[in-house]
Amino acid sequence: MTSRKNLITRSRLAIFGFTTALILFIWLAGLTSGVVQIATVLLVILGIATGLMLPSLLTTWLAMLFLVISVMVLLLGTFVMDVTAKIFLIVAFPGAIFLTSSLRAVVGSFGWLTENQHNVAAFTKNYHPGLNLQRSYNARKIFEKAVTRFNGEPGLADMSLDVTGIQWAHSEQYQQFNPEQYNDVLAQAANVLKERRLPSEFLYILDDDMLLIVSFRLPRETYDYLTAATKIDLASIRVGDFRPQFQWGHKYITTENMQDYQTLDDAIKHIRRDMETDLVTEYMKKGTLDD
Repeated sequence: MTSRKNLITRSRLAIFGFTTALILFIWLAGLTSGVVQIATVLLVILGIATGLMLPSLLTTWLAMLFLVISVMVLLLGTFVMDVTAKIFLIVAFPGAIFLTSSLRAVVGSFGWLTENQHNVAAFTKNYHPGLNLQRSYNARKIFEKAVTRFNGEPGLADMSLDVTGIQWAHSEQYQQFNPEQYNDVLAQAANVLKERRLPSEFLYILDDDMLLIVSFRLPRETYDYLTAATKIDLASIRVGDFRPQFQWGHKYITTENMQDYQTLDDAIKHIRRDMETDLVTEYMKKGTLDD
């Protein structure tokens, strides 16, 4: 943000300086004679057009060539004219080129800034920089690629896919009043997944901050162990005296039911229903313990 503000300020100052210099230069040229002023204006316009349309290297050579020729004709030759007027005519074209090239360089920085902002936006769309997790776009791509391969290759007929969703229950209100603590809880939860889950599993955070785990062909005992261990680690997360509660949802996808889950959204719908059931079950367990 600071770089953007500095760039805008520099550009405004450059435009102001460019305009002021041209007006002052043409006004001073008019003090000599009207003919010199008209010639100066024409040379300035030509210099501006040259600076805008041609590459900087070529404009530099043109400016140097013009200086050499104009000095030889106006100063060293027998051209009858006031010395001040000659100087204005000599400086007009290369001076306009120099000012235009300088302004072009400053304004051109906006192109770099726009491109940089586009790259940052594209990066944050696909990757959460704070949590170092991929986002929904990449999760959808890997899921759809997986179910497509299940159906397309006979050698993958025994493949399976576990899609597990984890979401902090009732986190919206907490986020509104405690944004820093909210981010801290998400960071702790993300670290639990990174440390506990297998390297072969894919970890994501969706647009609504649901944590997603995509696991390929895990034995049931392995998946159950990882789930239980992850739940224990998540339950140990604390922010002061507050302990967040996480909802869980899961869908096991094979070649037998993959037709019902062709997109990640299809699986997420089932996972959300699991989360609602999981939350009700937790409340019932608490109620039983309280009794």
